[in-house]
Order: sequence, then C-alpha cells, then structure tokens
Amino acid sequence: MTAIIISSQRYLDDDTVTAKIDARDFTVTLSPEFVVDGETYQTVIDGHHSYAAANEAGVSPDFVIATEQDDDRICLLDSSVDAYLEASYVDSDWYEIATGRGVF
Repeated sequence: MTAIIISSQRYLDDDTVTAKIDARDFTVTLSPEFVVDGETYQTVIDGHHSYAAANEAGVSPDFVIATEQDDDRICLLDSSVDAYLEASYVDSDWYEIATGRGVF
C-alpha cells in the first residue's frame, strides 16, 4: 500500500523554489508511515520547496525517510499520532500534497 503524503505547510517562497530547480535539489524528507482511521500516511518533514521545484521541473521528487536520529518528533508516533501531528504542525490544516485535498 502506498502512503498518502501530507503536510501542514502551505507557504512557498517562489525564489526558493526557483533556487531549488536551479540546484536540482528535489529531496523531500518524509516521516515513517503511520495509520489513522485505516489510511496510511507520511508527513513532509523537510522539502516543501524541493517538492514544488520537482513538480515545476517535471521530475519525480527524491523521497527520503527520516529516522528518530534525524527528527526526534518521530518517537511520538510510537505513543500518539495526534501528539506527533500537533508537534509537526506548521501553518495550515493537514492536506495531501499531491492534490491539495484536506485530510484533517
């Protein structure tokens, strides 16, 4: 099963996206998979601008899965997905990055 990749960051700086395209920086760091109401998700931890740059350049992003050593919030997934999502919140409701559809 493929996870739904979600984010709570909507803000993008056009100059940063352009710089990412120029640098061919399309790396997007994701959380490990977790399940909510029978659906499997991953969150974008880092790389919102790189994801937008990949889309604009017409290439696939390079997804990398973070570990607890990369981001200590990941340990929250073992005890409370809600606590993880709250700690990872940026500036908007959670949405699917591929479609913009609100998730929660």
